[in-house]
Amino acid sequence: MKMDRQDRKTIRYRRLLIYTFLLVMVFMYISTKISMQKEKEALLEVRETSEVETEMNQGANTQIGTEPKETAGSRTKDSGKNAGMDTGTDTGTVTETDTTGFQIEEEDLWSLVLTNDKYPVPDGYEFREVSIPDTDQTIDNRVLEPLMKMLDGAKKEGMNLIVCSGARSFEKQEQLFQQKKQYYIDSGKTEEEAYNLAKRVISVPGSGEHVMGLAADIYSRDYKALDEGFADTPEGKWLRKNSCKYGFILRYDKGKEAVTGIDYEPWHFRYVGKKAAKYLKKHKLSLEEFYVQEGLYG
Repeated sequence: MKMDRQDRKTIRYRRLLIYTFLLVMVFMYISTKISMQKEKEALLEVRETSEVETEMNQGANTQIGTEPKETAGSRTKDSGKNAGMDTGTDTGTVTETDTTGFQIEEEDLWSLVLTNDKYPVPDGYEFREVSIPDTDQTIDNRVLEPLMKMLDGAKKEGMNLIVCSGARSFEKQEQLFQQKKQYYIDSGKTEEEAYNLAKRVISVPGSGEHVMGLAADIYSRDYKALDEGFADTPEGKWLRKNSCKYGFILRYDKGKEAVTGIDYEPWHFRYVGKKAAKYLKKHKLSLEEFYVQEGLYG
């Protein structure tokens, strides 16, 4: 009887060892599969980002006849010819054969000028500032009418949109950037780290769509905060859906951070003209991707 009891204990012990071993092997297998899947997804993301950046950098030496610089000078009315688009003809009109289905007219060039951390505002860029009614903000006079129509269209549907930031001077843009950079330095970041973090949320000095008078930061009467939460408000949803009808695009959309260089900003709307805005929305393109697709880098 003692031997039988001992044998049963031995058998149970061996079974326990076997079950434990099998469980460990299963956990290791699952962990390995998850790790491999994450690595695969990360590699694909890096490849996609690299391909976009490579295409963009192929034209990174010139933009609409302008060499990239650390800073930009004053403004010029001849912005279309200085801002990165190779028109392909003497008249400045891109023909159907020059693009992949989008025809750019000469009179639209000013609204499609690209600026980001690689491309400063073109030298001598100039526009006429006008006041936005019922605000202390200004904007390019050519953008005022479509902006007001958009605000009015929203109001008719029960939305209460407020433009809280419009055109800025180069000096104001630099001040905002330096303040954000100092914030990160005070938080313990190095100079380089602070710079790279700041440029994710504020256009670097010498660049910026606010400096060109083409952008407006918008929130609502009931949600006066420039953060991602605005996207979930009725006004934020309305703007995402309808802004293209008035010539505006949500400039820094979620999922486009690696391409635009700016974090998601559901409150920042940029004027590009009705035709371009509808085209970009339909094809889910950022302005940088549009430039690559249409071969607009000089």
